[in-house]
Amino acid sequence: MMVQIQRRVVMIAGMIAVLAVAACQPVSWRGREHELIRQALQINQTDGAVYVYVPGGEAVFGYAGSISGEVMLPVASFWIMRTEVTNALYARCVAAGSCTPPANDRWQDLPFARHPVVNVSWAQAARYADWAGGRLPTEIEWEKACRGVDGRAYPWGDREPDPALANYNGAVGDTTPTGRYPAGASPYGALDMAGNVWEWTSSPYAANPYTPETMALAARGHEPRTLRGGSYLNPAGYGIPCTSRGWDVPALRISWVGFRVVLDERD
Repeated sequence: MMVQIQRRVVMIAGMIAVLAVAACQPVSWRGREHELIRQALQINQTDGAVYVYVPGGEAVFGYAGSISGEVMLPVASFWIMRTEVTNALYARCVAAGSCTPPANDRWQDLPFARHPVVNVSWAQAARYADWAGGRLPTEIEWEKACRGVDGRAYPWGDREPDPALANYNGAVGDTTPTGRYPAGASPYGALDMAGNVWEWTSSPYAANPYTPETMALAARGHEPRTLRGGSYLNPAGYGIPCTSRGWDVPALRISWVGFRVVLDERD
């Protein structure tokens, strides 16, 4: 299905002296005070969601002390939904006859329209993504969208989480409307990548996700699928860092698991 796209480009420059660089590919410096980030947005006309651009290239994945350690891996360019899929967006897919309802009663309630849709299985999430003309992200793509290229711990940098940056640690006790924490945005402008709800990825769960063999695996049957991003219940040290990983059985529909969609870059 062809996805009609309305595009606009937003330039955010951290230093006037290097504005000329903005015409080139997005650049990020390891020093947080010297960042120049080019953010591009597109609106998917099928579901009405806003997507942000994640440029291709090598980036840092994993962390010291893990099974993989820190590794450099190449990732192709893609677009990722700026927030998790909301109840309102998911309702469009249900109304179109392409999605089945979540396993809760509040997904149609107006006060929760901007909250992330939850209680959807992996297959339901994948079906929505297909309807929208996209797919679920691999966990490698998800991590790149979360932390950029400089190995930061959290979407916003290395600063420890606080209630102004994310919904985590049970402070709110429930999901919050998507986009409520703009200060917690990733380098590419993706929001809510720390806390609120865990997110389904397309990747089967493996102890080391960064090997060529693991990245080539396709999810099959009832194999556990990898979750990323943490939820409103998780403490700062688990789930909230960009490298944190979880997993669940794909048939389960859980009240703290949602998803977002990626679109492949097209000419």
